Amino acid sequence: MTLSGNSYGREACDHLATLIAEASALRTVNFNDMFVSRKLQELPGSLEVLVRALLPSTVEHLNMSDNAFGPAGIKSFDFFLKEAAALKTLKVTNCGLGPEGGEMIAKALAENKGLKLQQFSAGRDRLENKGITALAQVFKTYAGALEVIEVP
Repeated sequence: MTLSGNSYGREACDHLATLIAEASALRTVNFNDMFVSRKLQELPGSLEVLVRALLPSTVEHLNMSDNAFGPAGIKSFDFFLKEAAALKTLKVTNCGLGPEGGEMIAKALAENKGLKLQQFSAGRDRLENKGITALAQVFKTYAGALEVIEVP
């Protein structure tokens, strides 16, 4: 499913979430560049309702890039990172994560004991030493499953 390259408000996200919840066979989800010109206050609620609708699915590839949601947005979907054992690819490039966001993602991934992530992308997020170090600690636990790390 691809919903990228547009600008979705909360009402649209609520409606889309009902449709997503019915599509239990979703494997690849592209939420790239979905919130163009939206205020930061709008993002967490809209993001949470969309990602929560994915929970019945066994999503393997999730692209959340180019949304500038920062740490506040991660709080809206960290529950998914903790539960989505089928997740192989996570892309959060250009999301304004910062060191705090990197640590939050690392913590959520660490709680997902069945996860065998194969690809992680978080370029242009200013993770700094603190964020990338937290992620590196989690990545060490994947025992060879991780094939691609993109953090330019």
